[in-house]
Amino acid sequence: MRIAADRSRRADKRVKFLVDNQLPEALGRFLNARGHEAGHVLDLSMEEVSVLEIWNYAASGNWIVVSKDQDFGTNLPKYLEATVVTARA
Repeated sequence: MRIAADRSRRADKRVKFLVDNQLPEALGRFLNARGHEAGHVLDLSMEEVSVLEIWNYAASGNWIVVSKDQDFGTNLPKYLEATVVTARA
């Protein structure tokens, strides 16, 4: 019984990450291997789309955007709700 409870708690903690173009596709694979759902913009054929389109996609699917772009989404309207994590090298 305890094993099933542990698995269900872990399943509840899955996070959806959308990895932006400046970061390696391996980051998405790393996150997937840790039990999260992750996609890279290249995998989703979004490498040529605007920040607004990425933002809308992330917001509509409850994705957290992982980007190296320090000002990702800062110039977008405030009513667009998505979460961004900025990676620094």
